[in-house]
Amino acid sequence: MSDAPPSEGALAGSVGAVGVRRVQRRSDRRRRRPAVGPLLGALVLVLAACSSPSAASAPPGTGADEQLTIVAIFKGSADLSGVERLPWGERGRQVVRRLQDTASRSQHRALRLAERNAIAVRSWWIANAAVVTGTRRLADAIAGLDEVDHVYELPIQPRATDESLDAVAPGAVPSPTPDLVAVGAPVAWAAGVTGDGVAVGVIDTGADGTHPALAGSYRADGHAWHDATGDCATPCDDVGHGTMVTGLVTGGPPGGPGTGGSVPSIGAAPGARWIAARACGASGCSEEALLDAAQWMLAPTDAGGHDPDPDRRPQVVVAAWGLSSDNASLDRAAVAWRAAGMLPVFAAGNGGPGCGTATRPGASAAALSVGASDEAGVPLDLSARGGSGVSKPDLVAPGAAAISAVPGGGYAEGEGTSFAAPLVAGTAALVLSASGDPRSAGATDAAASALLGSAHAVDGAPRCDGASAAGRGRLDADAAVRSVG
Repeated sequence: MSDAPPSEGALAGSVGAVGVRRVQRRSDRRRRRPAVGPLLGALVLVLAACSSPSAASAPPGTGADEQLTIVAIFKGSADLSGVERLPWGERGRQVVRRLQDTASRSQHRALRLAERNAIAVRSWWIANAAVVTGTRRLADAIAGLDEVDHVYELPIQPRATDESLDAVAPGAVPSPTPDLVAVGAPVAWAAGVTGDGVAVGVIDTGADGTHPALAGSYRADGHAWHDATGDCATPCDDVGHGTMVTGLVTGGPPGGPGTGGSVPSIGAAPGARWIAARACGASGCSEEALLDAAQWMLAPTDAGGHDPDPDRRPQVVVAAWGLSSDNASLDRAAVAWRAAGMLPVFAAGNGGPGCGTATRPGASAAALSVGASDEAGVPLDLSARGGSGVSKPDLVAPGAAAISAVPGGGYAEGEGTSFAAPLVAGTAALVLSASGDPRSAGATDAAASALLGSAHAVDGAPRCDGASAAGRGRLDADAAVRSVG
């Protein structure tokens, strides 16, 4: 088999460098994408009632010619069996090729119909999905195709309000932070395990690549940044949430822990490298941008959107947002990542303390779902649990008073599952690094098993349908690393 990257033309027609098909029929003006998901930390609060896939309905007074935007989810999934035995590079390329082939077959008729009649259409092979803007008549025609599983309208634009974090003066940030001490990360560092050789992908509001605690751990290889919102050619973050998340994964002094200076140790895996896809803003996360970002993670491109290279995909992906509609498009992306040897680490959500409150994609069976706890492992009331018939979260990590980086060189303290998930993602990087070869077959599955197997059960934690709201228990980075060492 060829060592070349997968063909950019695997889907018929005009295909972008990451396999996103684009057609603009009536206007090239940029449209504001409807946001579908809240960020799961204290930085952004989304207050909206959004439509679900099973309840998409016409706006009042609409007819067959009324314009709307739908998501079409297609039947058929790629056969990804056997890829786990392949070397890292070929494994990624095979996953991409098989996903592209499946999407090409199942989307063909719908895309031809959309190209003739839609205002705009975009498709993604990562989830075998397309987003189409056109009339309700067109939406009904697409929904009626045998190869279409279901369609739903994109949720309405949420109303959002920013909540300020508590600023922490740089000189007042403990180094390492209390949460890192609580999970035992500094013990792993002292043993020489800092995450070397591992890349962690962050899908969020971006990241401040110039922040002193982040600049040194950015991979900076030309395939490490993607802005699905289209605004920044280099890493940026005008909200702050993504910078907080990224800091909790790799943030620290450029020279590593204990090297002194004014930069504190705030991330669990200071030796790992981060890459990022910006898919969210102050209003939330557009499903189109999330699909862009998810696909890019599997085949990162250069800053211009060219040269997709699955060999440069990260070993771990962290997402700290939740979908406000119960769709499965990002579930499919998580399955594809796992097949490619990537570990999805998702925040469970902030909808607790009720049962059945875990949101997608954190409720996905393919993801390692993380709840937020105090330093002792007791789940916070806000931490979601028990979603979509799957016992979630899988484990908990501190998220009551997380200290991390914010844009402009500062630091802040926040609360939420957004700030627990990156601690688990960083710890996964430590475990992968300690295993010897993060790209080897089965490495990420073994890392997930190590994280769960070493977690400390939390006595007295609330239960939902017999499952603990703390999952397998409280994160222990030191024990997880020692279990593979």
